[in-house]
Amino acid sequence: MELEDIEPKIFGIFVNWLYVQKITDEEGQLASCSDCINLWILADKILVPSLQNQALMSLEFDRSSGSKKRFASAIFHRVWDNTTEESPLRAYLVEVMVRKPKRGDITTPEHYPHGMLVAIINGLRKRERNHKVRDGSSQGSGEVPFEELKRFFVPEGANSRKVVSVQCGSSHE
Repeated sequence: MELEDIEPKIFGIFVNWLYVQKITDEEGQLASCSDCINLWILADKILVPSLQNQALMSLEFDRSSGSKKRFASAIFHRVWDNTTEESPLRAYLVEVMVRKPKRGDITTPEHYPHGMLVAIINGLRKRERNHKVRDGSSQGSGEVPFEELKRFFVPEGANSRKVVSVQCGSSHE
């Protein structure tokens, strides 16, 4: 197992989590969205699903309560390069992008993996069909309620890895 690409800060948050079961750094500061994503990737590599799920909850909390409420788009390639097509983290990120599409234009398409853009487009099409948004009415807050967030959790029991499919429309990633 190689952990060379893990930032010392992320590994420090992981070590702190081992002791206190909270996603904070040594000073007790909550992790940022990017830190939570990197922590989720680390937890995926070392097979700690409870940390993945807690990182996802912290990620959604920070994203939905923060002032920006947006991800730094540069993180997306890291997610796509370090997760599988069935990754719950990928599915979550696409869900967030589809839930609040009016937030702003994609101005740096090179920050978005091709498979992610295809999944976002397909998600928007599905959303349009399912919700029949016709008149530009409110799209909602963009937050993912806890009950729906659980769809993106990694099963925590032994031998219970569940596959979550992200519809990307193409296998060229």
